[in-house]
Amino acid sequence: MTAYPSTLPMPQIEGFSAMVSSGLIKTEEPTHQAQRRVFSSMPHRFGLTFVMSVSAWAQWHSWAVTNGYRWFTMNLPTLYAGLSGTSLSPVLVRFVSDISVTTVSLTDVQITVAAETSPSMIVDYLEAV
Repeated sequence: MTAYPSTLPMPQIEGFSAMVSSGLIKTEEPTHQAQRRVFSSMPHRFGLTFVMSVSAWAQWHSWAVTNGYRWFTMNLPTLYAGLSGTSLSPVLVRFVSDISVTTVSLTDVQITVAAETSPSMIVDYLEAV
């Protein structure tokens, strides 16, 4: 399993939030609305924001293109962090969106990318409680 390198900038913790999927598919028929559960564990999706120098961006982008869209571990603030007794927990994640780059200053950029948590990781944490 690949781990996010400690030499690369970590995502911003301020403003970190996650969206938990309901796991339901709904049909939109005029006379009847039905729904069914697609999966038993609720996937968590969240946005990651990184601020880094333009020179660090080249290294970060190279790593992200090679590893970011496969499962990797990264320390993140999650609701499971409290279960492990720390403010950050190693989370199994992968990127699921395009990478957005915004210029912050002449020397720095802000990177935004959506990620998801592995459903198997969530189940492991919940079973450990």
